[in-house]
Amino acid sequence: LCLSADYLTTGQLRKENSAFKEANQQVQELNNNLTAQNESLESENTQLLKGPTLLDEILQFRNFPVEKYCSKARRCSRCPSGWTFNNSKCYFVFLGQTWKTWKSWEDSRLDCLKMGADLLTIQNKEEQMFIMNFAPTYYDKWHGYWIGLTGKAQDWVWINGSSLTTGFWADAGSQNKTHVLTNTGHKDKVLNSWRSTNPDMPNRWICENKALLF
Repeated sequence: LCLSADYLTTGQLRKENSAFKEANQQVQELNNNLTAQNESLESENTQLLKGPTLLDEILQFRNFPVEKYCSKARRCSRCPSGWTFNNSKCYFVFLGQTWKTWKSWEDSRLDCLKMGADLLTIQNKEEQMFIMNFAPTYYDKWHGYWIGLTGKAQDWVWINGSSLTTGFWADAGSQNKTHVLTNTGHKDKVLNSWRSTNPDMPNRWICENKALLF
């Protein structure tokens, strides 16, 4: 009887010891998970402190157009609905199918301004390539999309006041007018698509705006 009792006691101790080890392992795993979650939260907090928040971006507006950027589910986007985001900017392409809906350079710019934006300014080769691939093909070398570049010959200025440093002209005779449009009709001439023309000539246009960065 004594041996039997000792055997049962030893067996129970083994079971309890095994259960204790298992519980301890679960506690350790839980602790590891909590540590990982805490590190993740600290990393997210660090990123938030480094970069702008949605509130920071909203505060740049005198009157923030909630309905343009945010859905009814209270989820906000970097660009207004119907616009395309690329590298900190938002782009809108007017796609009027008939010439009766196209506009002069001035009226095209007014349309952009009404949306809180302005005509497109192309800052570098990467942006030029993006526009050429993004804007629908335009099979007419005499028409194109108005952009925010004006001037003549060697004195071209963007609507933001900066001087043109890199141009993507179609040919040597493309600079003899005063207002510039870009033509996307030839995908093999991605870096040679600009042509100047009369500002009263009806064309489609491209607007751009700063994206919300959060």
